[in-house]
This record gives sequence, structure tokens and C-alpha cells, in this order.
Amino acid sequence: MRALCLLAVPVSAAGWNGFARDLRGLSFIQMESHGKMDHSTLQDYIRKMNRSQSNDYAPHNPFLMLAVIELMEQGVISDNRILPSDDLIAIFKKYISLIPGSNSTIHDPFYDLKDQGFWDLKNWLPISGSQMNLFPSEEPMALAIDLPPSVRQLQNAGAYAVLNDALWLFLKAPVYRELIRQTIIETYFPELRQRIEDLAVEESAEEYSKTLISGAEKRFSLYGKPELKVKPPVRSAGFRRAIMRIYEYTCAICELNIRAPSGESVTDAAHIIPFSVSHNDDIRNGMSLCKMHHWAFDTGLISVNEAYRVIVSPSVTESMLTGLCNKEIYLPKEPKLRPATKALAWHQEQVMRR
Repeated sequence: MRALCLLAVPVSAAGWNGFARDLRGLSFIQMESHGKMDHSTLQDYIRKMNRSQSNDYAPHNPFLMLAVIELMEQGVISDNRILPSDDLIAIFKKYISLIPGSNSTIHDPFYDLKDQGFWDLKNWLPISGSQMNLFPSEEPMALAIDLPPSVRQLQNAGAYAVLNDALWLFLKAPVYRELIRQTIIETYFPELRQRIEDLAVEESAEEYSKTLISGAEKRFSLYGKPELKVKPPVRSAGFRRAIMRIYEYTCAICELNIRAPSGESVTDAAHIIPFSVSHNDDIRNGMSLCKMHHWAFDTGLISVNEAYRVIVSPSVTESMLTGLCNKEIYLPKEPKLRPATKALAWHQEQVMRR
């Protein structure tokens, strides 16, 4: 019998309680043509996610479900046909790396979950151990029932998983998908919650930052789209990452550049036109500012003109600010990444104190 107990973590009651609280008043959900599925059934599915075939505790199983949910969130998985793809493998590895010393690979949970009532493994038929000579074939592959197939064997067989219809429809709805994700984390990995959230934000933020930098090729617009679908933590982290990259962690006003050994910087990623007004994360609507000058800029004590020189409000008498008057600001090396003059003009007209 296989031993898959990688980590002894008790199931958190808070996961179930939170799930029940969030679904209070919803005794069932009408799942289109698939009828009803009450949340106690959904809880039962989540409860089964951490069991291996030998009934050992198997944290790789809920990690696989988190990976599936992340790919659904990204739009990579859009049909109820879950393949052991390179994308799924990469995200699973990211999560399983949170458990020190774990050598589990995706083939373990991909096979284990088939006995839990919500994960139907297709194109894989268990056969006797004497028939395990597996090579690429158009026919469904098989393996002895007491051992999971390798990733290569699953892929060569064209194996894939199909979720229970009602669970799939739950996961297709963003609000329930996020609720299920949070319940899995709270139930099995409460002590890893922050690290899991950081992983999800980090990867998405990097992609968002690249999108923002490449978007500087387009014509600048003062206002973005209010329906922006990027989640706030990802949007904020991605905008900061892009601004820090092009300004090299340097304050545009005073050119202060201080970074702690852990990587924290004294500078902020500041919007020229506040995001609450513009809904615009275009990097040309941003600058890198130290905390003091970020505050001074947002309160209208200082601004920047179209020649990229500091202007100071006539209401200011403090020499630390008046001494900056007409100073040329620090700019990104590539002209296309520099602040949009339209955004700077807006700041002078709408925020600058006269």
C-alpha cells in the first residue's frame, strides 16, 4: 500500500463553517439542466480532496484542484476536459513546492482523485501489472490499479479528467469558483494561506506588468475602462512592478534610491491621475515617487510640467519643497515610457494648489 502522507495537517473546521456561512440562505443552486446540488454535497467533495487511494492524507490532491481553479481563472481551462498539460504541471509544482521535501508530481493526484466521486479519469483503464509495457498508442492506456501512471503515460494515452457536472458548473461561476478556492485553502492549508495568495498574485502581477509596459506602444488615453477585470491585488502589484522596473526604483522628484536587503524600496508607484478617477494603469499615467514626494504630489503641493520639470504650489513655503522648483525629474530611458503630458496637464489643473 502506498504511503503518500506528506504533511500531517488537521482539517480546519473554519473551512466548513466559512463555506456554510457564505452560502447561508442558498440551500441549493439550480445548475442549468443538471438539476440541484446542495452545498453539503459540495462540502463532501472538498472533504474528499485530501485522500489518496490508500486513505492516506494527500495534500497534493487539493493542490491539484487549486491549480485547476487557477487555470480556469486565467481562461486556459474553458471546457470540462482537464488534461495533464504543461501549464497544469507548472502551476501544480508551484503549489507543491510550499511543502518542504515533497517530491510529489502531478500524476499522483491526477490518478488519486478518480475515486472521490467528482473526478472522472478518461482514457485510462486499470489492467494487470503484467501488462504495463506502455508506449504511445491511439488506444487508451492502462496500468495496474495499485500504482499511478506517470505523467508521460497519461499524456501518451490522451488521458484527461472530467469533473462532476454540477461541480463544473459551480466552478464556471467566478463567485463560486473563488469561494471554493478559499474553502480549500482554509480547510487544508490555513498556515500557508498568505504564501499561496502571494504565489497567485506574483505570477499574475508579472504578466500584468509586462502587459502594461508593452501597452506603451498604443496611443495614450486619459481614462481607462471601469470594467477592468484584473483583481485589485494583482493590478496594484503589477502596476508597481512595471513602474519600479522602468524607473529603476528611483524617485522621479528627488532621485532617492534606497532598497532594503529584503528588496523593499523607499519608492511608491504613483498614479498621476488617481486610479479612482481614471481607471487607468497605463504606465504613462504613473511615476516612481518616494513616500514624501508621493504625498506632496497627491495633495497638490508639487506637480510636474510638460517639460518634465518640477513646479511648486505658491502655497508652499517649506524649503525642502521650494528648493525643487524647476528641477528636471528622473525619467525612464525610453521616451515612450515617460509620463504622458496630457496626464501631467490634468494634474496641474485638477490637483495642483494655486
